[in-house]
Amino acid sequence: SNDNVTIEEERAELFASHTWRPTDSWSLETRLNWETSTLTFTGDTNDVVELSYWKPSIQLSRTFLGNSQLRARIYRDVGQLDFGDFTSAAAVADNLIAGGNPELVPQTAWIAELGGDLRFPGGAALSFTLAQHEISDVSDLVRIEDDNGTPLDLSDDLVYDAPGNIGDGEMTRLDVNFSTPVPFVEGGRLTIEGMLADHEVTDPVTGQPRIISYTPESRYEINFRQDLPDIKFAWGISVFKEGEFQAYRFNEIDTAEEGPWVDLFVETTALPYGMKLRGWAANLFDGTVYRDRRFFSPDRTGTNNARDYRQREFTRAPWFILELSGTF
Repeated sequence: SNDNVTIEEERAELFASHTWRPTDSWSLETRLNWETSTLTFTGDTNDVVELSYWKPSIQLSRTFLGNSQLRARIYRDVGQLDFGDFTSAAAVADNLIAGGNPELVPQTAWIAELGGDLRFPGGAALSFTLAQHEISDVSDLVRIEDDNGTPLDLSDDLVYDAPGNIGDGEMTRLDVNFSTPVPFVEGGRLTIEGMLADHEVTDPVTGQPRIISYTPESRYEINFRQDLPDIKFAWGISVFKEGEFQAYRFNEIDTAEEGPWVDLFVETTALPYGMKLRGWAANLFDGTVYRDRRFFSPDRTGTNNARDYRQREFTRAPWFILELSGTF
């Protein structure tokens, strides 16, 4: 096991950047980063891991109609490690061992990106980014076998899943943010944020293509806010929904989804000393949490022999929250 380990990181990053503007409308930005870190493990695992990555980037931008801009960018991205992924933990309620994997390395990707920031008359704005990710060392789940210190005795061996790298993958992703004043509503503004993603990796158990674990393929958030400065009052409502995501364990497919979550707030600054009072009604329409676990034997190449479906609703909804803040 790897449930008792201390991790220390020494990290450094160097960069150089240059911007060339041949005209007022065009700009070319180049940047080169070098990132290095040394991870020291002590405890159940004693090891030193050194990681270093070059992260080049080049971006061409075109400004037009005042503040609008289109841009094209190619760059290399390096994911951040979660130290919790190096340590093991037991989830008793789920009958799971969340394994730790000291061999985990950051996921990297070459990303080609087309984006824009568009401004429209009347105060409306649209931002978008369409990106193609070519991913190396995809962060997912891998099968771990622990002989419990007795390599010749197979009866006490433990088999579980842990965060790990499963090879190459790809993802196409679109992010959109649209914001506009609301006609005929004084001080009203509507903001819509959304994400769509299509991603694929080769499953290390079945050898077949599938989506990447813990990576939803859609997300949206809608916010409406109305500010009435004459009476020092504002209110708003927000809706958030993320698509389902799946975890592909060696003998299980775990699917989860939540929401939508709807929150209502009111706030006022009509208080002494510039203080602000804000109140929320969170989870206004009692969003649902569901989880669908399908189990296979001996692994996901075998037969689906069990299923556990759970749907959770909250006893009390919405939740009411009151916050008083100020600067002293």
